[in-house]
Amino acid sequence: MTVMVRGSMDATLQSGVATHVLSVPELRGPVTAVDATAGWFEVVGVRVSVDDATLYAGLSGLDALKPAQNVQVHALPEGSGRMRATRVQWVAAAATQRLWGAVQGLNRSTKSFQLNGMAVSYGQANFASGWSAAALSDGVPVYVQGVPAAGSGAFVASEIRRAHALPDSTNSPVALQGIVENFTSPQLFTLQGVRVNAATAQITGGPASSIGNGVKLDVVGRMVQGQLVAERLRIRHVPGTGGPVVYEATGPVAQYRSLSNFRVNGQLADASGSNVSFVNGTSLGMRNGVRVRVSGSKVLEGVLVVTQVEFL
Repeated sequence: MTVMVRGSMDATLQSGVATHVLSVPELRGPVTAVDATAGWFEVVGVRVSVDDATLYAGLSGLDALKPAQNVQVHALPEGSGRMRATRVQWVAAAATQRLWGAVQGLNRSTKSFQLNGMAVSYGQANFASGWSAAALSDGVPVYVQGVPAAGSGAFVASEIRRAHALPDSTNSPVALQGIVENFTSPQLFTLQGVRVNAATAQITGGPASSIGNGVKLDVVGRMVQGQLVAERLRIRHVPGTGGPVVYEATGPVAQYRSLSNFRVNGQLADASGSNVSFVNGTSLGMRNGVRVRVSGSKVLEGVLVVTQVEFL
C-alpha cells in the first residue's frame, strides 16, 4: 500500500522517527473493465495496471477480479492519468467512491474542476485537515470522496483532502516511491510529479542503465531548490523483466509467539516454512528483542512469508 509519513530522519537518512502516518487509498469504487492477460483493470474511470509486487486482499489475484466488483486501490501514478496498483482489496459496496489526481480546469464560479478527465463538483464538500477551497489550484494533487451524479453529471464531492506533498524547504530529507516519468537521463526524471536528480546516487536492485519510464523506484535524498537530489536509489521493478520481488523488514523481533507468528518493525511474519534459511544464527535464536532482517517474496493477507532470516 502507499502511505505518507512525516517525522524526522537522522543525518545518514538511514532511520527516523514518524510523528504522523497517513494511509489513504487512491481509488475506491466498482470495477468497470478487466484485462487479466494485459495486466490491467479500470475503476472510477482510471486504468490501473498491476505488476509482480501488487498485493491482493480478499482476492487471489487479477484473474479473480470481475466487472461490478467493488475494490479499494492503493496505487502510484504512472503517467497519462494511469496508475500502478501496489494493493488491491475487495470491499463490500461502499456508500461513497474515492478518486485521486491533480486538479485541472479549476472554475471557482461553478465550484468545479477536472480530475483524471472527470468533472468534479466541490460546492458541497468538506475540506479535511484544516484545508479549504481557497487552497485549490491547478496541479495540486487531491483525494476526493463522493458519489457520481445521475446521468452524465459531475462527480459530487463530499470530502476533499490534500494529497501527499513533499516539503519545499532546502535540505529537507525525503523518501519517495514512484514510477519513473519524463525520463531524459539519471539527472532528470520525475516521480509522482517531483523532479529527481540521481546523478550521484548509490544505486541498488539493478544497473543504472535499466532506469527509464515505467520503472518503479525507491529514492532517498534531500530537497534542493524544488528538486529531489537522490543519495540512494533502489530499483523495485522494471516492466517486462519479471524477476523476484523481495519484501523486507528490519528491526527487533516483537510479539514473538512462534516461528509462524511474530513481528519485525510492525510487520507480521511467518518463518515456519521448510525452505527458510537462517543467516548468522538458527531458528533457536528467535525471541523478542533480537535484531533481524526478514525477507520473502510474498505477503499473504498482511503476513510476510519469510524465506530468509538474517541475525544482525
